[in-house]
Amino acid sequence: VGAGLDSAVRYPLPRCHPATRRTLRGRIAGWLADRSTNLLWLYGPAGVGKSAIAQTVAEDCRKEGWLGAAFFFSR
Repeated sequence: VGAGLDSAVRYPLPRCHPATRRTLRGRIAGWLADRSTNLLWLYGPAGVGKSAIAQTVAEDCRKEGWLGAAFFFSR
């Protein structure tokens, strides 16, 4: 199906540029560290970068050894 984190079906992978969205990524990292909330809902209109944020955070989690699973939809 090709829904994995680095599936060839999804190339080029959507990613945040290194110096962008740091505040939001920091908030998500804080959510990851806080075990009291089990769900984070990332939402917004089409084209605002939800997939890029999710991809970048999943890659960051993989680097830290925190990634349990990742699943992406692609048109």
